[in-house]
Amino acid sequence: MELFKKRAGLVNYWDNPFFFEAGAAGVDFFFVLSGFLITSLLLKEMENYGSIDLSKFYIRRILRIWPLYYLVLFLCYFLLPQIPLLQYPGYSEGIFQDFYAKFWLSFFFLPNAALAFYPNIPYAAPLWSVGVEEQFYLFWPVLLMLFPKKLKTYLIFIGSFIFIKALLVIINRFHVMDPVLFEKIKSFVVATRMECMGIGGLGVWLIYSRTKIGKVISSNLSLIIVFFTLPFIFIFAKRLFELHHIIFSICFLVIILNGATNPKTFINLENKVFLTLGNISYGLYLWHMIWIGMFLNILLIWKPFQGNELWFNITLYTGAFILSILWSWLSYTYFETLFLNIKKRFAVIVSGVDARN
Repeated sequence: MELFKKRAGLVNYWDNPFFFEAGAAGVDFFFVLSGFLITSLLLKEMENYGSIDLSKFYIRRILRIWPLYYLVLFLCYFLLPQIPLLQYPGYSEGIFQDFYAKFWLSFFFLPNAALAFYPNIPYAAPLWSVGVEEQFYLFWPVLLMLFPKKLKTYLIFIGSFIFIKALLVIINRFHVMDPVLFEKIKSFVVATRMECMGIGGLGVWLIYSRTKIGKVISSNLSLIIVFFTLPFIFIFAKRLFELHHIIFSICFLVIILNGATNPKTFINLENKVFLTLGNISYGLYLWHMIWIGMFLNILLIWKPFQGNELWFNITLYTGAFILSILWSWLSYTYFETLFLNIKKRFAVIVSGVDARN
């Protein structure tokens, strides 16, 4: 929201550490949770059947991810640039620069590369994390089949990506690379947060291994420490050269493990509101920027609260939130569900909504 206010030339808080990092932290949580859930299902499948049915796994991922991904992709590249209510000077023009290079990278699930090396992709920016997730799914099941419950599998995987990022820090210190090229490479490497999903997978290993570390991490004390730690990470994030994503991921793993394994946890997300939001979360993530951009422009044209910043912000946040939720629910109910019903035929381990029914 604050980023769009900045694009529109309005007073905004985008440069505030909390607002600047909040969106990225949310994506980190999504990555950790995704790694945790997928690893849980895969290890459960191996435990029950002795192996992983790769064909069914990839069909399930295709049916869940691809339909909405490609719908949003084609809308962002071919339809939305033609809608005046979605145009912002200095932002919307970027779609036409290196158009086909960005499009084909995104089409083949490399939107993180498109976002790092080419100009803005208006409203398609959320696709980058979906692309990273798909890249992770490409080889993670194979790794688990070969080394299902070995700690080294998780540590080497996580450590490899941390090493690459640490190496970038060293390269930057010695100034051996063109600054512009370095920023593009750094942006690409930072966006490819495989280690975050690996940390989620490590959480599943901790549950299966039943180590004391797992019990300590999932305790209420660890949860309290995390809640006190997170604000400081937001404040000092820029000084950590993007490695704060790893710290965020560890904190989020504590929250996830606490909710999954601690019977005395003081976090309870099992209610109808959160379950509904969970169902539509994929659509909400991909659609929300479009509705924020459109609703903000409507308010700028209509000018209902000219000079009253407080009521303008209240209306903007409330209206964009309601429209995003409503549209995401419609997307889930009348579009995504069509493919999810087919996806059920390829289920090996019952999960999600079906597991609660």
